[in-house]
Amino acid sequence: MAIRWLKQAQDPNTGGWSSGRWGGAPGLDRGVSGLALLAFFDYGCIDANPKEFAETVRKAIEFLVSCQRDDGSFGENMYTQAICTMALSEASLMLRDRGLRRACRAAAQKGVDLIVQRQPPHGVFESDVVLTAWQSMALRSARITRLTVPEQAQRRVERFLALCVAEGPGTSKRIDTEGRHLTQPELSAAAAVLAARRLSGRDRRSKECIAQAKWLATGDKDLEIARAARDLHAVFFMTGAAFFMGGDHWRRWNAAFNRPLGRRQVREGPDRGSWPVAGTAYGHVGGRVYTTAIACLTFPQFRFTPSTPSGSDP
Repeated sequence: MAIRWLKQAQDPNTGGWSSGRWGGAPGLDRGVSGLALLAFFDYGCIDANPKEFAETVRKAIEFLVSCQRDDGSFGENMYTQAICTMALSEASLMLRDRGLRRACRAAAQKGVDLIVQRQPPHGVFESDVVLTAWQSMALRSARITRLTVPEQAQRRVERFLALCVAEGPGTSKRIDTEGRHLTQPELSAAAAVLAARRLSGRDRRSKECIAQAKWLATGDKDLEIARAARDLHAVFFMTGAAFFMGGDHWRRWNAAFNRPLGRRQVREGPDRGSWPVAGTAYGHVGGRVYTTAIACLTFPQFRFTPSTPSGSDP
């Protein structure tokens, strides 16, 4: 239902999606289009099959490639940069059309190059932990697809992750270059860091990962977010963190988040299959395309296999 709603919400002329048309802020079309494309990939849709969505996927890819500037930027902001780079990295592996695949690979590499160019020596983009976690995911996607990612960029990611837990397992959304928390610790930030640590190869049995997972679960505060299913960005990262930790961490979270998230989906009317904007954190920013795409990306489970065998069996 969700990807069918996304299909009908696509602009047939440009191939992208509009943030403003669907209840969000204007000027974020590229970011929400990248998220929408990732949702199609997670469902298994490529440029060849299933036929119902093949043209939608092709148009979306062509839109993202056409939006990229000569310097590799997709404009808008660095969230958009990470999301579009990730989407085109994955497209470069999945597509049947060789010409389109080459175009995706070239665009994705340019996107990676810009991320690396703008990556600060301390690793933290704009002092924003969650923003930096998205960049880390984009670089991980690029490594999986065998794009060129300098070793220095990976070292900076590892420095960023170390900074985030320098003061303990609770992580604030904003930290300075020395790892000092600039705001109160937040669940979404801690979950984003834990997911990023696992993606970077940190063993789930390490003391730091276990401490973070326990902090997230303290007082069942994570389950309150799962049951409300309104902060979809937090649910997305918490799902990834729990999935990568595996075992009881995953079983506990999985039993809590699925049904509430599903119940929020619109079941009737023209918006059938989407997730509402009203009452959803950041819904007023990305609109209904954002809420629907991020919900889709949460359900199928996380996009990458952690690089350590210990995390491969959740």
